[in-house]
Amino acid sequence: MTLEKSNVLDVVAVNLQNNRVEMVIIDSLDWQEELTHLQLLQAKINNYLAVIENGEIYSVYEHAVGREFDIVVRFLHPFPESCVPFFIRAQEILLTFGIGFDYKVG
Repeated sequence: MTLEKSNVLDVVAVNLQNNRVEMVIIDSLDWQEELTHLQLLQAKINNYLAVIENGEIYSVYEHAVGREFDIVVRFLHPFPESCVPFFIRAQEILLTFGIGFDYKVG
């Protein structure tokens, strides 16, 4: 999938190590247009949050019932250090909803 398709859930699965639902965003874009990239990522994260908050996730993925959620971003390309504050802020906001947030390259 791609960030341009903000309304598509890329991957949803139960993490067997912690029994939480991982909603994975697969980010294959490069960072040449950093601001645009972050705006697309924010839109995708917001959509994932909306799917959880409105309960749609339970009709899309029945194994989500009774579990907590993590939104996980997997980047194909290393991100600039200047993006880290965005990731930290996203994590802080999602935690207020009881949703974990993780990100890494690879």
